[in-house]
Amino acid sequence: MNISNQYNLYTNYIQNSKIYPPSYEQVVEKRSQHMDRVTISNEARALMEEENLPIEAYALPKWMADFLPKETILSNVRPNNKAIEYFEALRMDSSLSNEERREMRKEYLENDLEHQKWLQRDASIQKNSDKIDSYNFKIIRYLNEAREENGIMNAKDNYEKTVMIKNENLDMKIHQSFLERINNDPALLELMKQLEIKNS
Repeated sequence: MNISNQYNLYTNYIQNSKIYPPSYEQVVEKRSQHMDRVTISNEARALMEEENLPIEAYALPKWMADFLPKETILSNVRPNNKAIEYFEALRMDSSLSNEERREMRKEYLENDLEHQKWLQRDASIQKNSDKIDSYNFKIIRYLNEAREENGIMNAKDNYEKTVMIKNENLDMKIHQSFLERINNDPALLELMKQLEIKNS
């Protein structure tokens, strides 16, 4: 049986039979490979502990999601269960050689739309990494300036004035101040165009 026929056989097999589910460790490992990681510096962590503030105090406004590069946004991230089941079936089949498993795994991933989507995303991030870094640096700076202009000088102010109390008027003012800064920065507007980010 050639590799292509084996691939089709296993694909049909996992679609029509109940395979023992992967362990929790396997799911977590797979998920961790596809999760964006957020790191907090030791200084920021110490400040959080000193001020005794919840993580929400450091949250971005909801409307900021419209200004983030699409490559950096992950929503409803889930492990690729079909791939996990397929690879588990390969692992359990003692009749296959390691070489056959490698080839079948490779062919599966080449035909797996989810996996290809991840590859495209990663390639886009690599290609635009300098632009994304430059863009993110500027929009965070403009957000902080817009907050300070409206009386939010630190995380404690942000928590008390926008998180604990949903102050839509203040949020709107910060948004407007932020937009003014963006629209007065031609270089940033050009970056937004290149990164396909709409100025909303």
